[in-house]
Amino acid sequence: MKKKIFSMLVAFLMTISLSMCNTKVFAQEKIEGYGKYAYETLEYIDKNLRERKAGTNKELKAAQYIKGKLENAGYKVDEQPFEFTNKKGEKFKSQNIIVTKKGDSNKEVIVGAHYDSVGTAGVDDNGSELL
Repeated sequence: MKKKIFSMLVAFLMTISLSMCNTKVFAQEKIEGYGKYAYETLEYIDKNLRERKAGTNKELKAAQYIKGKLENAGYKVDEQPFEFTNKKGEKFKSQNIIVTKKGDSNKEVIVGAHYDSVGTAGVDDNGSELL
C-alpha cells in the first residue's frame, strides 16, 4: 500500500514539474513576442516618422499610427484635440491620445508619454513608453 501511494505521489510531482516547465517556456515566448512587437513598432516610427514636430503633419501621422496600433491591441482609444501657440505667435493644432484599460479594482495607474520629436527620431527619449 505504501509503495502504491509513493508511486502515485511521484507521478503527481512529476506531472506538476512538467507542467511548470511548459508554463515557463510559454511565458518566455510571450515576453519575447512583446519585445519583437515593441522593436518593430519603434523601427517603423524611426524609419517613417522621424522629426515629428508638434502640430505638423508628421506628428498627426504618428498619432494616427499609434492610435491604430493600440486599437488593434484591443484598447479603448480617444483623441483629445487642442490648439497651442508657439513663441512666434503661430497657432497649431495637435492631439493627445488617451488610452483606457479597465481593471478589476478601483485603483488607477496613469502613464504619460510624448510622441513629438525635434531634431531626432525620438525613439530613445520616450518612444518605449508609447508601447
